[in-house]
Amino acid sequence: MQKDNFSGTEFWSSGANSVAVSNPVAQIRDDGNFIVREASGNGYQAWQSYDVPTDTILPGMRFCRSTAGGFNINLTAWTSLSDPAPGDYVLGVDMDGVPEEFLWAGMQPLWRSGPWTGLYLSGVPQMGQENLVEYHYEPATPQQFVYSYTVRDSSFLSRITLNSSGQRSSIRSHGSLRHRGGPNAICSPNS
Repeated sequence: MQKDNFSGTEFWSSGANSVAVSNPVAQIRDDGNFIVREASGNGYQAWQSYDVPTDTILPGMRFCRSTAGGFNINLTAWTSLSDPAPGDYVLGVDMDGVPEEFLWAGMQPLWRSGPWTGLYLSGVPQMGQENLVEYHYEPATPQQFVYSYTVRDSSFLSRITLNSSGQRSSIRSHGSLRHRGGPNAICSPNS
């Protein structure tokens, strides 16, 4: 947590119960992971954005559920395109029975993927025909199930997003990102 020295107002907190770092450094890694780490040689990582996704999952990120400790990492849609407050829709892993992906509106389940076949989710057979992305659904322990994905060709950029209407979309592009606008520019899905 960081406080303004003059007013004592908190202006940032990781929300995590991690060990404090005496000389913190913030860094955005090449994979898009924003980390806060100790500047010294030991490189202790106190916090990372990959552990707290909002509406987007990038290659290498994960979402999961653990029945042992109540540990959940879900995608939560924004309230609207211009309001990043948590919206009504949540995409995550349900562990009641066979682990599978669920979409909820509040507490009401709207969609389920069907169980993992080893190649794809049974309700999403097109995943098995995917040749750019490799999906991973695996039990980390008997009480924890983890979902992630990787891109087979590193020249492709990819992200999976849950929008404010509860629609899941995969966005992919080939080649490098083109920067549009200057510092503090407002970006839209079409820019």
